[in-house]
Amino acid sequence: MSQKASQTSIFHKVTHGAGLGHYGWLLIALICTVFFAPMLQDYRVGIRVADLISGTVMVAGVLSAITKRIHVLLLTGIAVLALAARFIDPFVDTTLTALIAEVMSFFFLVSVFAIILKDIFRTSDVSTNTLVGSVCGYLILSTVFASVYTFLVILHPDSFLINTGLNVKPSLLGEDSSHYGLTNYFSIITLTTVGFGDIVPQNTYARTVVSVEAISGQIYMTVIVARLVGLHLSRSIRG
Repeated sequence: MSQKASQTSIFHKVTHGAGLGHYGWLLIALICTVFFAPMLQDYRVGIRVADLISGTVMVAGVLSAITKRIHVLLLTGIAVLALAARFIDPFVDTTLTALIAEVMSFFFLVSVFAIILKDIFRTSDVSTNTLVGSVCGYLILSTVFASVYTFLVILHPDSFLINTGLNVKPSLLGEDSSHYGLTNYFSIITLTTVGFGDIVPQNTYARTVVSVEAISGQIYMTVIVARLVGLHLSRSIRG
């Protein structure tokens, strides 16, 4: 194998998520962010590690868009601003830097979500890449709303009524070490419309976002499943 071919093979493996398509690394990063990072929230060092894990989503998001130069430039620019604000925030500890970090993260996630949807609806076949992208889209939708909830609790810590069993003081919700896992948890529960009732929105802004997320989750599942089934049937008919 020539050196060029070897380099191409390595590049293919790096950008194609160990055989899961070019959304493979993004899926792995999202799983770590949504399910594992919140477990670190009770430790001061742990929250920094959680931030690092969240940062991998941005790196993986850029890799997932590697085939489109304009997408790479857009995502890289937003990611740099978000990571810079998130890195600076613990040192300056201001509301402004925390809000900037969340706003930039929000725009990054929305951009990746839009790219994924575009890919899904432009493809003509159900492939591993399509399936993994669909799962990534659902998880990103959850993190998008978690970012919005974080934005709300930074500005208004009393946006949610928290059950005492969760051992979270509402007055501390504006601190990253307290709201990180909580907002991710609440977003997943809302997106899936489980609604345990241990966290309740307390103002109009929070209630509106919760309603939009619940509806968005149902629409996403309905539309994506219909799309994938349609592609499968179309392929079966052609075959």
